[in-house]
Amino acid sequence: MFGAEQEFDMVLDAPALNSDQLERLAANVRRRLEEIGDPAIRIPVLEDYRVECHTSRNPDDYFYYDLAVDIDIGSTVITLHRRKEPRPCYGAVDVDALARSIVMHVLLAKSDRMAITALTAAQSAVRAKIKRDGSSLAILSVRYEPEEITTPKILSGRRIWVDVGLLDNLLHPTTETVTSGSIREICGHLRRLGDKHRERLATLERITPYAGVLELDGLAEHAIAAVGRDVGEIAKAMLAAEPVEPALEVVLSRDEDIGHFGVRVRDGRIVFEAHLGHCWIDREGLLGVRQGFPDTMLVAIAGRRLGDLIDHPMLAADAQIAAVVRASEDFTEFRLLTHSRAIDLME
Repeated sequence: MFGAEQEFDMVLDAPALNSDQLERLAANVRRRLEEIGDPAIRIPVLEDYRVECHTSRNPDDYFYYDLAVDIDIGSTVITLHRRKEPRPCYGAVDVDALARSIVMHVLLAKSDRMAITALTAAQSAVRAKIKRDGSSLAILSVRYEPEEITTPKILSGRRIWVDVGLLDNLLHPTTETVTSGSIREICGHLRRLGDKHRERLATLERITPYAGVLELDGLAEHAIAAVGRDVGEIAKAMLAAEPVEPALEVVLSRDEDIGHFGVRVRDGRIVFEAHLGHCWIDREGLLGVRQGFPDTMLVAIAGRRLGDLIDHPMLAADAQIAAVVRASEDFTEFRLLTHSRAIDLME
């Protein structure tokens, strides 16, 4: 998620508000919104309120309670939450004050016509961007960022949140949130997410006929075999992990003198990564060398085997040096070309 922070180590079972308090809160909000009588407002029911209890990383080990609710006010959905409040979970909660704050948020949001107009323009811009790019991203919602329940304020000044449906690095459906105060920035983020999603869809299409779970790059396959590991074991480890950005990693070998070698999942493909001091291979399949070459030699190198340039047991000697990407007096970057194939968990 763009702009998000990981705030808590774990979620506990104990709720911040007990069931009686939560029911009182929902009933209180319902009564107040019914008195307002605006047919555009969808009054939240008990199931719309989400409550969790967390423990912090700090030595004080305070509990934090988190209450969140989505309210459809007709023109948009506003999300209200209460976070990072250091208090024991069994502490007293002023349910009436929370209800008053929630209703005040609704009234202020309904009255902020300029912000609603801006949000409508943002929604149109986002959907137009997706259409122009020919992207298959699913726009799930375009709304203003969540606001603290206890500080009612108008919508203006908040950043815009766009919830997007796409495939993650492991080719599983997921949701990402793009947030910014600038529509241009949001559209830029959507373009990059669209490119990722397009690559992941292409990978999925390639491996589906073979009942594959991921795609394996030839450089990665060679390195896994070089250290005596099983492809299926590596794939299981990656599929069991969280699909975080930029990629999931399994270290194959790490030595200060020899170098660092690992494999990562990137857009559904297990790719190779190496750092040898004077040269490296990144997850994009680019080979960097801290050395310059004469133009005549660069012409000769293109199309040769990787083993003709660098001899190392962790590197697939038969990978092809496809092209020169960049060249200077003390640095050269090549693009490598190798085979890839679908893999399953039984390997």
